[in-house]
Amino acid sequence: MRWLFKLLLSLQGSFVLLFCQALWAAQPVGQLSLVESVNRQVNQLAYASDQQVWGQRDYWASPQEFYQRGEGDCEDFVLAKYHQLTRQGIAPQQLSLVYVKRTEDYAAHMVLLYEEQERYWVLDNFDQTLKPVEARSDLLPVYRFNLESGDAEFLTSTWQVYRHSPAAMQRVQAWRRYQRTSPTG
Repeated sequence: MRWLFKLLLSLQGSFVLLFCQALWAAQPVGQLSLVESVNRQVNQLAYASDQQVWGQRDYWASPQEFYQRGEGDCEDFVLAKYHQLTRQGIAPQQLSLVYVKRTEDYAAHMVLLYEEQERYWVLDNFDQTLKPVEARSDLLPVYRFNLESGDAEFLTSTWQVYRHSPAAMQRVQAWRRYQRTSPTG
């Protein structure tokens, strides 16, 4: 399957995105299986910092830009997964962008959180396996964003909400630029 992804990445534009959508749509799977499949497929792309890819400190690429380049940082993985899952029928309310710190080095990182029947699952570009939040002791959650409302919720170390911050996403400059320029934003 990796060779197919490399072939698709050599092609240009939205054809790659459309092909991936068709490929994922053709697989009759349950929601959790779909989430796991999308996580695995998007994680086939390469990790690279925004500085390496875009020559900027912080840039949130659209899924098209990410697929076209074939590499990106954690926000790019999260946004590609988010858009792919919502196109495949996952409700946006079930997905959150979560800003975390990695416990090994306290580096800033972003993951996608999927909620199903009051259980939360972490989609992470550094971990191929979909895992529930309680199995991710390597991550310290800080806050999560709801892309529909732009609100943020601050999280405890056990992933529980302790404070709500309305319209917090509008204060994130990279997110505002992404909304203005992304055809999917």
